[in-house]
Amino acid sequence: MSKQERESGMASSDKTKTRQDRVYGRVNIGEDRTLTVHYDPETDQVEIEGAEPGSTRTERSYARESGKPKIVASVPSAGKSAFAAKDALFAYEWVVAVDTNTKPLFGKKCGLCVSYFTPKPPASCDRAVGVPFAHLASYLMFGIREGVNPEQIGWHLTMTRNLGAPIPSSHQIAFVVDSELGSHPDINARKIGYYRDHLLPPQLTIGYSSSDTDNETLGGQMIRMCDQVASKLLLEVERLGVLPSNHLPGNDDFEALYAVSGRRQ
Repeated sequence: MSKQERESGMASSDKTKTRQDRVYGRVNIGEDRTLTVHYDPETDQVEIEGAEPGSTRTERSYARESGKPKIVASVPSAGKSAFAAKDALFAYEWVVAVDTNTKPLFGKKCGLCVSYFTPKPPASCDRAVGVPFAHLASYLMFGIREGVNPEQIGWHLTMTRNLGAPIPSSHQIAFVVDSELGSHPDINARKIGYYRDHLLPPQLTIGYSSSDTDNETLGGQMIRMCDQVASKLLLEVERLGVLPSNHLPGNDDFEALYAVSGRRQ
């Protein structure tokens, strides 16, 4: 099920790319081969009857010149799904976005992880004004080992160091990232770990927004801010020519960790 959202210009091309928003779900169709879908025009939501739990999502994409779709945003849903990608995150009580950029520093591979969050539920905000979000944390990972995805280290740092307070069981947090999209269904189903063998906490759901091409959804705005601030902080560490003083031990995947200050520019 899909609908055309709008045409958007892309920074890397003079051509406009038509975005399409789609709702996906996996259904075990019976012998009658019938699929029932409900659409509510007042809320612009879709419900796929009998969809397997955890299989529904709202996704935005556009067609590449090769014909293969480029996914711009993907947000899992429970029950009813927003038909427009820009509305999908409003079903969550909080949104956290995390992105990590890498750069060689001091002869070592380093990663700068930045996270932002919505201080209050997006649905409680005035959409005409926009949803405010604030800096959560920034970490410099020093000496990242070969073959390790620093994005997933950043997810783990943010979850364990900044989301440690008890989360009400009825509250759901969208954890928006720009990596490992193909693994998200298995991560959300707790079939595999989001980092090593660490399973996703029960109140969290991994979602996706592209920092390069998603400039219209809340997740895209947040992940883009993470990306921009991470790049600026890496350049600042390089300019200063010294590592921060607050050294913390790393693990088998990186040598050391430093908390750094970050703010919205």
